[in-house]
Amino acid sequence: MKTLVLLLLVFDGRYSWFILPEPERPPEVLTDLCDENCALHDCRCNERGLLVVPQNLPTTVIELLLHNNFITSLTQFDFSKYTYLKFLHLQHNQISSLAEQTFSGLAQLKYLDLSHNMIPNIRPGTFRGLTLQSINLENNKITKETLAHEAFSNLPNLSGLYLSSNMVTDILPCAFSNVPNLREVGLSQNPWNCDCKMAEIKKTL
Repeated sequence: MKTLVLLLLVFDGRYSWFILPEPERPPEVLTDLCDENCALHDCRCNERGLLVVPQNLPTTVIELLLHNNFITSLTQFDFSKYTYLKFLHLQHNQISSLAEQTFSGLAQLKYLDLSHNMIPNIRPGTFRGLTLQSINLENNKITKETLAHEAFSNLPNLSGLYLSSNMVTDILPCAFSNVPNLREVGLSQNPWNCDCKMAEIKKTL
């Protein structure tokens, strides 16, 4: 509701009152719309029109649903206070920028869904030091050139990796080095080059 402001002016010793409407305030970033849907360990912030990751959630949150919003970028500070996270849903946003240290500190993170975004690259340290079991990167803008050579290496707990519907033409075998528990890899709907390199990948997997 708008507040009216009374303005008193004096002209020739006479008083005049003018009623002025309160100036319009710029729209605020929607960061508190999921409070009512937050339990101690479960926050459902999906489909809330969010532009950024909320920073006023319980720090004990274990599962955070942020899918179907309008988040465009992720920084190294977005999840720094949510160190108990195990399940993070970020699919169906507009993420096009992913900082290398975005998930650092999330030592308990098991499930990460970044599908259906506009992520153009995966840097070497994006998932370093994590205990992830499942990474979903389907339907993004990732190419061979923007996929770091060791993007998924040294993830000993990783069992599922999904890269379908990107723009990857081939992957070096070292991308999957030291991933002993990898059981399922989704690579369909990519413009693959069917050559000897791909045969090496098949042997690696």
